[in-house]
Amino acid sequence: QFFQFFQSHSTMTSSPSSPSSSFYSSLFCLVVYLISIVCLLELMMGTNTTAHSFNDMEKKTNTLKVVLVVSQGCSGSTWFHSALVKSAVLDGYAVYNGIKKELKPSSMTRFYQQGVCNVTCAIVKAMHEAEKHADYFFITILTNFSEEIANAIAPWKPTVLHYFRSNVLDLLICEVRDCFDVQAGQSVDATGNVFDLCFQRRRSSNATDYAMLYPQLLRPSISNRESRINNKIRATARLTKYGYEPNPLVAYDEIMGLFEYDLSGVWRKSEIEWQKILLHIGLNPYVAERIMKHVIARYGVRSYESSSERLYNHKEVKIKLNQLGSSYAKYYHSTIEEYVAFTNDIPPLSHIHS
Repeated sequence: QFFQFFQSHSTMTSSPSSPSSSFYSSLFCLVVYLISIVCLLELMMGTNTTAHSFNDMEKKTNTLKVVLVVSQGCSGSTWFHSALVKSAVLDGYAVYNGIKKELKPSSMTRFYQQGVCNVTCAIVKAMHEAEKHADYFFITILTNFSEEIANAIAPWKPTVLHYFRSNVLDLLICEVRDCFDVQAGQSVDATGNVFDLCFQRRRSSNATDYAMLYPQLLRPSISNRESRINNKIRATARLTKYGYEPNPLVAYDEIMGLFEYDLSGVWRKSEIEWQKILLHIGLNPYVAERIMKHVIARYGVRSYESSSERLYNHKEVKIKLNQLGSSYAKYYHSTIEEYVAFTNDIPPLSHIHS
């Protein structure tokens, strides 16, 4: 069509008596033609990109693989969820996104209606829709979910992953800065005054906030978080009674994201753990390297942040942890070398047997 347009327009505008006019007319048509070709190529490339987004990829299996990520706030669950979704896409699967990550009303507005369709009703509707269009459905749960929900999604035999932050001091610092815990400490600015952005600090590019922890509450605050993680693992390990896939995996944020630091010898450590996870959820383990490179390309190398850089009263906290003993002091790290040494003591990704 472009050639026909070019030829017909050249014929109509050219005449033997006006070679100059004919030349410029032809030149104009040639420019229009080249621009049109470029636009067409961009359109084709754009269409190809859209076709490989996780919304529009063609479903390639007859079943829906449901992956349930059990985690908690301040544990890197958003990062992990996004990486899992991208991994499935890189492996060529269609991923359902009718629910945005977390199992809560605000993430399922298409289905949830207060007083009409509760969270259980919404998740079941979403799964029936996902069966028609997707190969994978990833859900993240940050709070204890009910027996009702557990039973409702059982027909899809979810595969369970646990994802936690092993360093519970880092977890405590984050929860205080986000104002999730206002008993163990307080979110403050650089001068020690109350900092009230709380969770919204994550969306502020110039926020300078710290956690001021109460030293006398460090023992129970740390012990409670250790127990909370263990209790969640034990509780979800019993989901096999509903027909869930047995022996869920437990992974830790520090190991999975270790490759983001510009350090020698840590890439392979993360890659092995990613391969285990991808294999567990039915994906090609060799996608691990691709997803890791994708993360680096998109977000860059992660900057190390010591405990003291996030604590307003870091000297008092460090002294108290040392007084409590090595099982508490191990969570405090001042250098990247200490941080890596801590990760060496984290158990490798393993199955929890119910």
